[in-house]
Amino acid sequence: MKLKQREMRLEMEMKLKLKINKLVGERRKKENKRGREKADVFPFIPFSAWAVAGAGETGINLLEHPSQIAALIDHSRLPSFSFCIYLPLSRL
Repeated sequence: MKLKQREMRLEMEMKLKLKINKLVGERRKKENKRGREKADVFPFIPFSAWAVAGAGETGINLLEHPSQIAALIDHSRLPSFSFCIYLPLSRL
């Protein structure tokens, strides 16, 4: 009797582990998919900030170096700008 109960308990644990692993796998797939979607997006400093972006530590002519904009956006350096405009790379 105890052996049968133990087998049933082990079977239930295995089913639960499989269910948890499936949920974790689905979540990772969603996160990876989101990561791929974000890789297709290019962050921009808000248009109103273009004129003043050259005044701080991030000084650069944004129109001459569009590939570096993503690396330069650092909200700790630009605390007054709480948002960015996101455009797909295909729109540039």
